[in-house]
Amino acid sequence: MDRGRKLQKHEADESQEIEKPPPDVEIPFDVETLILPGYAREAAAEVLFMDGGTDNRSIAQIILDIIVQVPIDLRRVFLSNLLLVGGISRMPGLMSRVKEELLRLIFTDYRSKLSTLQDIAFYRFEKDICVQLFCAWLGGNMFGTLDVIESRSLSLEEWKAMSAKSVPDWTSKIDDYFKTLEPKER
Repeated sequence: MDRGRKLQKHEADESQEIEKPPPDVEIPFDVETLILPGYAREAAAEVLFMDGGTDNRSIAQIILDIIVQVPIDLRRVFLSNLLLVGGISRMPGLMSRVKEELLRLIFTDYRSKLSTLQDIAFYRFEKDICVQLFCAWLGGNMFGTLDVIESRSLSLEEWKAMSAKSVPDWTSKIDDYFKTLEPKER
């Protein structure tokens, strides 16, 4: 994490000294070779952890922003069952770096709301790469086959008919549903 902070400072002020970057990687393509500089590989991953203000949040900031919105009694459960999915989740050291960033933010920027939460853990899949890469798609696919998808979706016609194209809060649809039930059905 310290090296990552130094890289971010170096981007803003090139007079900052950084240690030797990781080695370059050579990728053969038929008769030619693509050389990926170590610094470029390292700096590309650092984008995930840079605080860009309100518009460009780091992975850790996004996670904590979501956790803060969760009911208090569920925050510890959520933080101890984080799930990183997709190709980038296979990056070596990503989970430990995210955990370090989360802990740093919990004790600084989110101290007033989350300082008692320190049990950060990631849900880990078996070693099968397919499960890690496609579990988000699989979850979305399973959700899409449920009957509940109709009550949480808008047709294209509904979308176009809405004024200012604002999507309603889906919880209001649930409230409307319960209002239609008879008292004995609740």
